[in-house]
Amino acid sequence: MIQRIQSLLFLGASVCFMILFYLDIVTFNGGEGQQAVLDLCYIKSTVSGKEDLSIKFVEIAPYTAIVLSIGLLGTIFLYKNRKLQIRVGNLMFLLNLCFLVFMLMAPDNLKEQLGEGNWEQQLGTGYYLPIFSIVMIILAVRAIKKDESLVKAADRLR
Repeated sequence: MIQRIQSLLFLGASVCFMILFYLDIVTFNGGEGQQAVLDLCYIKSTVSGKEDLSIKFVEIAPYTAIVLSIGLLGTIFLYKNRKLQIRVGNLMFLLNLCFLVFMLMAPDNLKEQLGEGNWEQQLGTGYYLPIFSIVMIILAVRAIKKDESLVKAADRLR
């Protein structure tokens, strides 16, 4: 049911992960026009001798984002079984938390590979989207629990 607030929150969290494919996570700017951009799927580097940078985050992140996005969309359609919806929502929260930890470590790993130098780090919009989706998932699970308590109270009155 789309009119329930938790459905909109799960949809918003899913959209955050869909948008993440199009946004930069972090950009490193060095002198003389050198730049390295960390995206969800690749690392684009104009640093001489460092064109083939690679970190584990880029190998795992796209698949994790797809699983999270599809899982959050699927959770919307579990509205008839609220207990299962809560469990799946908690699972998506934990997976999102793991994704966030890897994403927080990725800029440091990239900076180590770039080596010494005067690198200016600029965080992109994609760096903050998993945090917003965690908040949305938490709010959605709380709303489901509130619905569950309302249904139990109504059953007691019958």
